Amino acid sequence: MTIDGTPIFSGHDIRAVHFGETERIVVSFDHGRKDRDGFPVIGQQMKMAKRGIGTLSVTVSQNNWFLTPELPALRDALQKHCENARDIRAMTFSMGGFGCALLSRALNMRRAVMFSPQYSIFPAKAPWDKRRNGISKSYDEALDDLDQTIKHDLEGVIVFDPRIRMDVLHARALGRIAPRMQLVATPFTGHPANKFLLPKSEYWKYGYRLFRDDSPAAWFHKIRRKKREETIEYLNGMASYLDARDKRGAKRPPR
Repeated sequence: MTIDGTPIFSGHDIRAVHFGETERIVVSFDHGRKDRDGFPVIGQQMKMAKRGIGTLSVTVSQNNWFLTPELPALRDALQKHCENARDIRAMTFSMGGFGCALLSRALNMRRAVMFSPQYSIFPAKAPWDKRRNGISKSYDEALDDLDQTIKHDLEGVIVFDPRIRMDVLHARALGRIAPRMQLVATPFTGHPANKFLLPKSEYWKYGYRLFRDDSPAAWFHKIRRKKREETIEYLNGMASYLDARDKRGAKRPPR
């Protein structure tokens, strides 16, 4: 953790640290990490800082989907910290998208860009996600109050790969309870759906768009159309899809 951050919440399972300006804030949420060893190292998003935008970083010690007994206290701390902020936005990936939705009302968040977020990990709410249903046994289902605590007028986009069925169903479920969030399908972009959309060296473009008030959905469709012919994963995925479609057509009896 860098020395210039201000601790907002310091728990055993969750931490929230603020860097820089407090009027406009970009919130970063931790995502699932295969190599996790406690809390990750964090810092200010410098490209945002140059535009006068502060960073609020919410991290977890485990891949716990923010579902810990510390959640109510975290919400209280975030609500108090953000009550005077003018504009709060977030960009999230997978598990971070669930955390963003779970905390969006406490943060009084205005807009979010979510790549392949989860609606829930529990079988009662998301029976289509068998892998995460197994993980959910370690957590208290009562803490998953997202339907009640999401900011229902949250704006932004949910970007997902329509070839990944469980990501489609998560996106639709979130869209039902946050109807101002636009669903953006980006085929063959993987999980999370930014994986093959832009190289890491160009991730800053996502953040640049986050604080513009034009249509983020239109921009994502534009960048997808531009990049798809340059991306080997997209080309391979489309070739496999067309091959499978042709094989299905060949098996059909003549009419």
